[in-house]
Amino acid sequence: MKIKNLKRFLTRTAKDESGNATLEFVMTMPLVITLMFSTVESGILLVQQMMLERALDVNVRQLRLGANMTQSELAASICDDIAVISNCDQSMTLELTVLSKTTWNVPATSAVCYNRQEDITPVTSYTGGIDSDLMLVRACVIVDPLFPLLGLGVAMTETNNGDFTISARSAFVNEP
Repeated sequence: MKIKNLKRFLTRTAKDESGNATLEFVMTMPLVITLMFSTVESGILLVQQMMLERALDVNVRQLRLGANMTQSELAASICDDIAVISNCDQSMTLELTVLSKTTWNVPATSAVCYNRQEDITPVTSYTGGIDSDLMLVRACVIVDPLFPLLGLGVAMTETNNGDFTISARSAFVNEP
């Protein structure tokens, strides 16, 4: 008797089409939300990257024209020009190196970034060079992800603490 009732219930339930829209909604909504959050986060990261590159270019122009700045002064000046990265002055590293015009050896590694949680300052070179030297400036900033567990946050290269690194570089020749 129970098997007969179960068979009748399953047959009736299989023919019932109510709730199909709910099922489709539940299956597609996580994908739509992930896409939406990833789009917002990628837009913010692109704006931060663009602002870092612009601020670096503006300050490299000052260096090229003869401004004599220390590493901390250059970092502070770059951070002043970046409005969209919070705690820029605490999470930026700068490197200024002379490139050889005979071998054209560009440093193989990317810009050095460091963990904001540690008090260790990485060793980066900051050599101003002399007249007519070809100079390479590299900057790296660590930024917090907006949605670290969704879409773009999962795919980006991150530090040990789950932060993202944004870097920019520029080159110039010291004016005589």
